[in-house]
Amino acid sequence: MSQVIPDEGGDKNARINKLVANLQAIELELQELTGGGLDAVLDTEGNPFLLAEAQRQLRSSEATLTNTLESITDAFFTVTTDWRIGYVNREAERILQKPRVELLGKHLWETFPDAERSRFSKEFHHAMETGEVAAFEIFYEPLQIHLEARAYPSAEGLTVSLRDVTRQRARKLQLRLLEASVAHLNEGIIITEATPITEPGPRIVYLNKAFERITGYSQEETLGQSPRFLQGSDTNRAELANIRTALAKREPVVAELINYHKSGHPYWIRISINPVTAADGQVTHFVAVEEDITDQKKSVDALRDSEARYRSIAAQLTNILDSSVDVICTTDADGRFVQVSASSESVWGYSSAEMIGKQYIDFVVPEDQDKTRAVAASIVDGNAASGFGNRFLRKDGSMAHIEWSARWSDSDNLMFSIARDVTEKVRLEGQFLRAQRMESIGTLAGGIAHDLNNVLAPILMAVEILKEHVTHSDAQSMLRTVGESAQRGADLVRQVLTFARGIEGERLLINPAHIVKELIQVMNETFPKSITVRFKKAPGLWTVVGDPTQLQQVFLNLCVNARDAMPNGGLLSITMENVVVDDTYSAMNPDSTTGEFVMGMVEDTGTGISKEIADRIFEPFFTTKEIGKGTGLGLSTTMAIIKAHGGFINLYSEKGKGTRFKVYLPADATRAASEEVAIQQTRLPCGNGELILIVDDEEAIRTIVKNTFERFGYKTLTACNGAEAISIYAQHRQAIQVVLTDMAMPIMDGPALIIALKAMNPEVKVIGSSGLNSQGGVAKAVGAGVQHFVAKPYTAEAMLKTLAKVIAE
Repeated sequence: MSQVIPDEGGDKNARINKLVANLQAIELELQELTGGGLDAVLDTEGNPFLLAEAQRQLRSSEATLTNTLESITDAFFTVTTDWRIGYVNREAERILQKPRVELLGKHLWETFPDAERSRFSKEFHHAMETGEVAAFEIFYEPLQIHLEARAYPSAEGLTVSLRDVTRQRARKLQLRLLEASVAHLNEGIIITEATPITEPGPRIVYLNKAFERITGYSQEETLGQSPRFLQGSDTNRAELANIRTALAKREPVVAELINYHKSGHPYWIRISINPVTAADGQVTHFVAVEEDITDQKKSVDALRDSEARYRSIAAQLTNILDSSVDVICTTDADGRFVQVSASSESVWGYSSAEMIGKQYIDFVVPEDQDKTRAVAASIVDGNAASGFGNRFLRKDGSMAHIEWSARWSDSDNLMFSIARDVTEKVRLEGQFLRAQRMESIGTLAGGIAHDLNNVLAPILMAVEILKEHVTHSDAQSMLRTVGESAQRGADLVRQVLTFARGIEGERLLINPAHIVKELIQVMNETFPKSITVRFKKAPGLWTVVGDPTQLQQVFLNLCVNARDAMPNGGLLSITMENVVVDDTYSAMNPDSTTGEFVMGMVEDTGTGISKEIADRIFEPFFTTKEIGKGTGLGLSTTMAIIKAHGGFINLYSEKGKGTRFKVYLPADATRAASEEVAIQQTRLPCGNGELILIVDDEEAIRTIVKNTFERFGYKTLTACNGAEAISIYAQHRQAIQVVLTDMAMPIMDGPALIIALKAMNPEVKVIGSSGLNSQGGVAKAVGAGVQHFVAKPYTAEAMLKTLAKVIAE
């Protein structure tokens, strides 16, 4: 009987080879007994023994074994003592990259000549000669793979198993490189198990050298401990509770804490903890990055103590800076991005991957490119730049004002830059400059008007005297012309003075609706019949304290402008109602204040106003009318009167979609009315954790609405345009209860977004929002199938009541 391979310590491969060898040995012995035939012989007791049945069972066993060998993940093949290949399984075909027909019966070393010159030959010959199992690992260059090989000898030759370990080696190499990188970071790194969150806390399973340096504890002293052993009496318990809450929810968290060094002294750390998930999505570990910020804390405390009088200004500046995220990047000598921080996506709309390899100049507004190239060349020459600004094009097509600080590193041949989005700062500076310009113009206009009054007064008096002494008709006509022109000049001077100084008239307690009703009578008689005038007054309208003549001039100016904007006729609507301006509304309108107001709205269906003109419409002497048809003082005077009365005015317009002015005058509300308003504010409807998607291209509005909703019990998601909103809705469509969207946005506007959402979910609930109502935003919203609409700017009360109504439907 042939030699049977012993079981090598229960090893799977050895056991399979043992079965192969045993079956081969049994078959050979049967052939010896029968001479290769299938005749029956007698057993020791004289009973017939059918060799054919034995061979059938043997074939069945061989088939079972073959199926097993074909299904396992290791490659198997056998070679005879003269190095002929006897068996090859499916995995061996794949690894050796040859079909069985090219392998079976072939000479091993002739088929794989490179293997004969490799370690394969040495190990296989040794196993064949000594009868010892050969186990080794080798890189087989012809196939470009790493193989784990085992050769099991028998009397018939060798049974060889091969396993492709190329990927495993690559993973091990990556892990070694990663561990080497982490080990030399300045920040402390620890990895803990994900459970338990409660006492005694998760155990530490890894830490780097920096963690040992920061804490003073060695790896042996730390592994198996909970990070809580570093905490002490001064560690903030509320911050710890926040961390545990976040970890229990499997959410990332950032915190600042006091820990204690092995020597006993406290130190501050900024810790960032992130969950690590397995392939099945389950959180298995937490990775914590700790930065020692003790020196920073000491510096901040020292600065706070020495500059206490500047704390308020510093807080305001910090709020502005915190609203934007700096982008840290490096560029090569050709101006191509080499590294870009992740904040680029929130600042510019481009992810890091989208920017790397691109030239930064391609993102700069064309008008600023030459200047930017010149500054970059200066930096490369060794001149560090700080505070250099240019305009950057975001992914959505909008423009951002960016302030750069950069220096060139000769050793790295790279430019290191920090980019800060100062778009909001530039906008505020523009408003401040416009305000200064208005103030300067007002001062100048007031001085000129005073002098003109002195010039016109004698002319008017002289004309009246001359009329009594001149009898000639032509002379009388000329005097009338001079008098009318002088009077017109005096009226113009009066407008200039009203704009410049806000002339104080007699202040009375008046009902503003009475002023508008008187104007409507005049308009019905003087305006073209093609213009329809409508007036709507809310019941219980509050009174205001003001000059009736000046307030009448305000609404007259607005109505005349509306008339001129509708040369072919249209609808002029005047609405008056009581309004309570809350913090939400005030935050959306920098010129407004909180409190009770009477709001007068003048709206037309005319040509509308472009954004460029809208930015200048309240400037004195600015007019789009033909020469002789407008002085450019109507709206500037209107603004001056409203401000003199303690109110404010808002403009909403779209080119070709009409214009709406809202005038807010402080109301003289009764105590009962004020108390009723306060009661209504406390009864605002609250949510129960419903998820609301807020879509608006204005970041300030997104932030305000998000904070308002979350304060009243809702959860929120935000998007800056329709395209981003569709992506977010596709991910969270089952959870999102209502979508609040602006109607005018870049990339994809509100109507297009609503149509897309309706296609995804016909039952989606949408609230439309716009600066215009029926002639603009409402028309768009209704056209897209939306039944609920709120006009900007809106109060928290208006939005929360609309939201509650939509959710209840």
